[in-house]
Amino acid sequence: VVSRSLETAVKKLGVSRKSLVPNGVDTELFKPRNKRKLRNKYGFKQNDFVIVSHSRLTPKNGLDILVQSVKPLKAVKNIKVVIIGGGEQEQELKQLVKVLSLDSMVHFLGYQDKQVTAEYLSFADLFVRPSRQEGFGISFLEAMASGLRVVGTKVGGITDIITDGKEGLLVENESVDQITKTIQKLKNDKSLRKRMGENGRIAVHSRYSWDDISSQLLQIYQDSAKGKL
Repeated sequence: VVSRSLETAVKKLGVSRKSLVPNGVDTELFKPRNKRKLRNKYGFKQNDFVIVSHSRLTPKNGLDILVQSVKPLKAVKNIKVVIIGGGEQEQELKQLVKVLSLDSMVHFLGYQDKQVTAEYLSFADLFVRPSRQEGFGISFLEAMASGLRVVGTKVGGITDIITDGKEGLLVENESVDQITKTIQKLKNDKSLRKRMGENGRIAVHSRYSWDDISSQLLQIYQDSAKGKL
């Protein structure tokens, strides 16, 4: 299993022998890059406060919560929200943006390849995904590897990845108001953003590199082959 929440779930199913090994992240692809250059490339101003979320557009990932949470921030002219991904909720989310009159603030990019996603993560200011449920949350790792501070909910594998106040900030599930206040807090505290971004990169390189993860998986297969599991 890849998270403590899944470990608990399989235990309830009666599985007695299990191993917890998280997913890893490609730190050669997801890494800090030239922020100024990439903002120019994608048409963003240097003083824009860019919030990125990437995932399948499905109810479990809570993108509707994110859209609702930025409505009170509409008066802040330089906040831009970029949603990367496609899915069955896409039209519903676009309609919500239209109803809330957030068309100039929230932008849908649809599915993008990993290279483009990595570039957006590297020049953004914040990654936010208010998931309603999450087995692991590799998108959070990709953001952290890029030096981006993250905001998530206290559900599933997200709590394995993020220590609240260290690598990012955690909020209660379904809390639009908490997301709004957390975005405001991070926008107004550059030093906090810097510290969390650095902590996130350190955490990824120390706990989630594919070299380390693959070694753990190999050990499990070897032990299984020898009858040790």
